[in-house]
Amino acid sequence: MVVRLSTSDVDGHDGFAYWRDAVCRHIVELRARAAGPSSDRFVGEIVRSAVDRLHVDTVTADAHEVVRTARLISRADTDDLFLTLLVQGAGVFEQDDRRAVLDRPGDFVLIDSTRPYRGRLGDRSRQIVVRVPRDRLASWLPGFAGATGVTVTGTSGAGALASGLLRSLPLYGEEAESVAPVSGSVLDLVAAALHDRVGGEVRVRSVRAAHLARARSFIRDHLSDPELTPAVIADGINVSERYLYALLESDGTSPGRWLREERLARAHALLVDRRWAGRGISEVARGVGFTHPSHFARTYKARYGTTPGERRAGT
Repeated sequence: MVVRLSTSDVDGHDGFAYWRDAVCRHIVELRARAAGPSSDRFVGEIVRSAVDRLHVDTVTADAHEVVRTARLISRADTDDLFLTLLVQGAGVFEQDDRRAVLDRPGDFVLIDSTRPYRGRLGDRSRQIVVRVPRDRLASWLPGFAGATGVTVTGTSGAGALASGLLRSLPLYGEEAESVAPVSGSVLDLVAAALHDRVGGEVRVRSVRAAHLARARSFIRDHLSDPELTPAVIADGINVSERYLYALLESDGTSPGRWLREERLARAHALLVDRRWAGRGISEVARGVGFTHPSHFARTYKARYGTTPGERRAGT
């Protein structure tokens, strides 16, 4: 289920207090203050979703500073880790005498909620915050404590693969669990990226994870192509079609089903995307690779129990 919390729902002068309380209640308890010229009319939004057992928050806000203090930590009842990925703007996070500068979209940092830290985000910043259970990351990267508070760039190597997968998580929202299991791939690639950055012991199943991430990225980039088939996907990521089938079978799915679910999930999101509000349903269908609108409508209703038009109308 996707939940949206926005300062547009309250009086302008109460915006920052509302946003701060939402962060503390739903993500992690912090001390926070508005830091920009628009602090008296602070604008912020949190879009929350669950993606294959991962909690994902897309946080958009005016300039602000946050601090996680020892006192706040002492009264917390969770010990989660957070992956914070920059989508827009710039930010700096400091933890354990390390400083992560996020100044390019796709850069990310690992933050430990059981250790004090501080962060500063610039005006109109947007970040994707993924809550990761400590024991799950530890099974991939036992030495993760040495990887907090460092910048992982999203432009090359395992960091680019991990960044691309992290950035895709909010797209699917409530549908991600039914598309394909992704949390294992996320942790595989994040562990590999952190290992590349700081070293340490890591149990990486990164070859398999990298192929899954490349397949997902290839599908995203070519989703509007009606000729996209398992054979084309396999050729596009330089593996055999047989290997692609085996790869996805281990995740309980198949290339055809995965492609169909990806297309339907993208359409499900586009139908309520304001940027697509002026486009017809047939255009949405073509935008995700369906040649015939009637086939799209039947497939969509079979999957979601409602028609594309009803989804767009909110009924």
